[in-house]
Amino acid sequence: MGLDLLLVSGLQTPKTMALFILIGALATGYAASAILRGIRFAKKMQRVGVQALGLIISQRSVQRGGRGNFETYLVPKVRYQLPDGKILEGESAGGGEVEFYDGQEAYLLYDKNKPTKFLFVQEINQNQLFSSYALLLVFTLIAVASAWTALELLFT
Repeated sequence: MGLDLLLVSGLQTPKTMALFILIGALATGYAASAILRGIRFAKKMQRVGVQALGLIISQRSVQRGGRGNFETYLVPKVRYQLPDGKILEGESAGGGEVEFYDGQEAYLLYDKNKPTKFLFVQEINQNQLFSSYALLLVFTLIAVASAWTALELLFT
């Protein structure tokens, strides 16, 4: 239906289609860069993260997906203490890919320069990193191929 709408509305010129493809390539590239930032942060926490024991104090329900195909998951909020005695509360920078229960203890690794940014130890998993790399590769290839196609349409 989406392509039919473009054809009916007269937006089927090569330059207009190239623009739509280029916008898609930029969106895909943005998604790839977000995955790359997450991978880099996880690798940094593996190397230099400071470990702390926290307590799960609550969980926030989040829906992910689209077009009627939503997946609901819980994002845990944790309270933890720094070596200087300061108590912090927050949600993981990892996006809630782990499952905890209220009142449960959980280990986390935080950035010593920005202690409010952390990952649960369970989130730092080699398999998860490898699947993120694979997803990054797919998104990057789609973005490059789409941009190439758009540029060819624009300049031919």
